[in-house]
Amino acid sequence: MTKFFKIIAVLFCFTITIIVFKDGLPEYSYSKGYAGYMAALVLFIAGVGILINLLVGKSKPITSYKEYLKKVKATTHTDELRTIEQNIQLLEQSFNDGLLNRTEFQAKMESLKEAKSTLRKKRESEKEFDHKKQQLLKLYDSQIVTKNEFDEKIKALRNELKMVNHDSEDLSISDNTKVYYVSDCKQYGPLPISYVVYLLKTRQINPNCFYKLQNEETYSHRVRELMHKLAS
Repeated sequence: MTKFFKIIAVLFCFTITIIVFKDGLPEYSYSKGYAGYMAALVLFIAGVGILINLLVGKSKPITSYKEYLKKVKATTHTDELRTIEQNIQLLEQSFNDGLLNRTEFQAKMESLKEAKSTLRKKRESEKEFDHKKQQLLKLYDSQIVTKNEFDEKIKALRNELKMVNHDSEDLSISDNTKVYYVSDCKQYGPLPISYVVYLLKTRQINPNCFYKLQNEETYSHRVRELMHKLAS
């Protein structure tokens, strides 16, 4: 039900209720005489329900699988950092309580601080990589750079930032990359990959449907593969 029809329904329910109850309840008390008033009361309750739904609305569904993975990744880094900080506090307390000597304390503290520093550097490298990768994706989507040029620049960027390289990873694909897919002998698109993945996750399309990138000629991939590509 659209917002316009919801407003009309609320006005209708409240108008009928006001018309029926404007003169108050009838003097007779037998149940049959109250039938119209009960119906009006039901309409009033329905109107209140529609009004609440109209005011509160529904939360916007997550359509970006990549964004979901990014949030999970950020949460993981935060939890790891919090764990290290908690271990540092525990180590300091144990040293103050005389459970560790100074040599033990210093060696373990140095190890924890090194782990904390490594994690922070890793997070900074990932942020820089994601930022530059998005810029390269715009160049690729605009056909300013070729697929080979894109892959070479991504590889050089990984080496520069000392990041792990995944040979099977196709970084030319992002949330906004446009694709076509075929379902029931009909072509759909171009659509953002994030939306196609949303359709896949909500079982609105068959995972065995074929798709192709906007700049590809043939349908040589299955839609189900998009989940793995965006997860890379």
